[in-house]
Amino acid sequence: MRNTLLKEAVSVLGSVLDALRASITATGEDAADLHYAIGDLSASASARLISGAAADDLSNCFDLATAAGATLDTMRTVRETVQDMSPSGKPGLIVQTFSVRLALVQEAAILFASTLSSRDEVESLQDRFNTAFEAAENTAADAMETETYRTLVELHAAVTRFLSTLSYTLPRIVKVTYPKSFPALTLAQRLYQDAGRASELIAENKPMHPAFMPAALRALSE
Repeated sequence: MRNTLLKEAVSVLGSVLDALRASITATGEDAADLHYAIGDLSASASARLISGAAADDLSNCFDLATAAGATLDTMRTVRETVQDMSPSGKPGLIVQTFSVRLALVQEAAILFASTLSSRDEVESLQDRFNTAFEAAENTAADAMETETYRTLVELHAAVTRFLSTLSYTLPRIVKVTYPKSFPALTLAQRLYQDAGRASELIAENKPMHPAFMPAALRALSE
């Protein structure tokens, strides 16, 4: 591997690791394991890229990021950050493509462990995953990576089944309008006969203060 190509691949790998580091905010043992693994891979990135060991080490870093609390949104940011890179050499492109696939696998894993609250959220996620998987599948097909393509298609199908099944069990988001502003507790009692669901209304509408909810608001239909 020529030195210039190696340097570019190391740079791409470093950016991926930086994005993974930024994907978590937690502290503790899982976070410490991630930071250690990132530091260890960064310290010998050139040697591991040359030997081929970087692939397993990078995959481990992605696993550790999820274990340390990376969310659907932060792992999506990792994937999109990597997609926006523009390496010109083959080694850098390989690191980029591999990292995008790893991020997508982790997004699916995080999704399967997530609790979703509405059909609208499910539909938004389905659109997001369809776009991401179709791009990854096309890349694999263009490179004639048959096994990788098949694996991506199977995971894409699993995500679609999961979201479709979940959608039937969830309420929709509806728009509700009142003549004036009410506190979240009052609205929760009026809408659901349960003041304990005020937090749902607050999360969905993000008022300046829970005592002054917007007169036109979004709420779950059930």
